[in-house]
Amino acid sequence: MNPERFEPKFEKLPEKTERVEEEKRVETMNVPEIVVQPEKGTHLLSIILKGHNPEWGNCDSELAKLTEQHFSEHPLNTDIKNTIEKLTKEGVDEESLYNLSLTYQNPERAGHVFDMLEKHKGVKRIEAEESQRKLIEALGILDKDPSLDGLKKKFTEETQKDIAIRQEQLEASQQRIGKLIDFFRPKSETTEIERVNLLPTDFLYHKRSGKSFSFGKELILMSSPEDSTEGQAHEFLHGIINPIIDKLDKSLTEGHKRKIVELASGKIKQHYGEENYYSHLCEGFIRTYLNVFEKGEKPQTYKNFRELISQKIPNDDQFQEILTSDRELRQRCSALGISNLKELTKKSKDYFETYEEDKLGDIIYDFLGDYKKESLNKPELTFEDFISRKFVRHLGETAEKPV
Repeated sequence: MNPERFEPKFEKLPEKTERVEEEKRVETMNVPEIVVQPEKGTHLLSIILKGHNPEWGNCDSELAKLTEQHFSEHPLNTDIKNTIEKLTKEGVDEESLYNLSLTYQNPERAGHVFDMLEKHKGVKRIEAEESQRKLIEALGILDKDPSLDGLKKKFTEETQKDIAIRQEQLEASQQRIGKLIDFFRPKSETTEIERVNLLPTDFLYHKRSGKSFSFGKELILMSSPEDSTEGQAHEFLHGIINPIIDKLDKSLTEGHKRKIVELASGKIKQHYGEENYYSHLCEGFIRTYLNVFEKGEKPQTYKNFRELISQKIPNDDQFQEILTSDRELRQRCSALGISNLKELTKKSKDYFETYEEDKLGDIIYDFLGDYKKESLNKPELTFEDFISRKFVRHLGETAEKPV
């Protein structure tokens, strides 16, 4: 062998080692700045929806009753009414309306909203722009309506009180969000959030309901005061989980998506639609983590469900109260011919299998356990990397088994 032509093969090893070390140093997001600030667009939209339909949203709060009274005396502006009805007829749902409303006096958010509508609602950009134009015009008309001055003053007073309460809870909110970041280790390149705005309570919106609105580095959370930091945790996790599922989508076949839909609980399908695999999966991860896994509990069985009925609903009077206040529960019970506690107890197995049994949640529970176990020994492991490497295979193995 000619020694002058000998080239050691190990010369490139340091470069590879360097690359491996670089991969380990994945930049994860820091705990974002958390503020409490009102958004005029969402507030005006809730007033419009209440004025258009008195039965919409919260009907029990004092401000809800005052708003109903106002519109019984001063009917909603005809142009506003026609706009809402036209947008609804065109298929613009409530979630889309709220996203669009957040561009009121904040036009820089429009691009994010249009992208979201195109990706998750199938709305073309030109159609989204037209919907935004119509809604912003309607919000502007209401904003300038002098007949609302008295009602606006009352809203302002109660909102300021609510802001003060939420600001006192900021440290708890920050700790809660920090705990979620520690577990999921979201990558900064995927989850860009640097600022979280906890909206003051919307006294007209559906009770015990929330929403999450993503605008790049800003995340806006709407949560019920009854849920406090737990409602915020659920909505914040959408800012972590949804972008990861967006990336995972490229690896999912139509067969995987059908399997996700089949495995999801009837309750989730009722709320998000029968074929909405994306929401089923996002909600599945978030609810299973917060409601079961993080608490150290096990997925619900039929036996657990029967015990829960006995513990939480001691008599039929209480069951009737719950039915009255929970529209979706009424729909579920009506579909199974359940009108009282005795019938619920008798048909509890049918109810459980139709609505409560969550086979997707069971799979996710085991998957979260695998991630936690592996992440304990790998501080560089992120949930995004784990799910991209293993979830499709995990789901595929499950898909081969009978559902």
